[in-house]
Amino acid sequence: MRFAPMVAVTALGLVGCSDNTLPSTELDLRDLAPVQWTMRVGEERTIEGLRVTFGGVPQDSRCPTEVLCPWSGNAVASIEVGPVTGRGPSFPLSLNTSIEPRHGSAYGLRITLISLRPEPRTPGPIREQDYEAELRASGQ
Repeated sequence: MRFAPMVAVTALGLVGCSDNTLPSTELDLRDLAPVQWTMRVGEERTIEGLRVTFGGVPQDSRCPTEVLCPWSGNAVASIEVGPVTGRGPSFPLSLNTSIEPRHGSAYGLRITLISLRPEPRTPGPIREQDYEAELRASGQ
């Protein structure tokens, strides 16, 4: 019986995260001018006291450029948003190249995946360290 409250809290937390907008202490970033940049896997960028980290590409099913495919495929970029200093936890965002969600929010910061490079080619997969994500950040 000791685990029932923890299961309920965990379940509520997962339900609240279903739209890629994570519960957090919102910062007032409405006046933040959009910022666009490119980052490699493992890199971090600080925006208005928040740390944005490109964690990697756990899934990439995009069609290679020299192949004719019935669907373009999709890749998922793992992005993490959290405070630079201890004002709260970091939140993961899974952003897609071809399907929704292509954006997510945490702490009042909206992150959009603009593109993911390189495009797949045959033969072989892309090495993790070769990925670059072009991102845009704006206030909500």
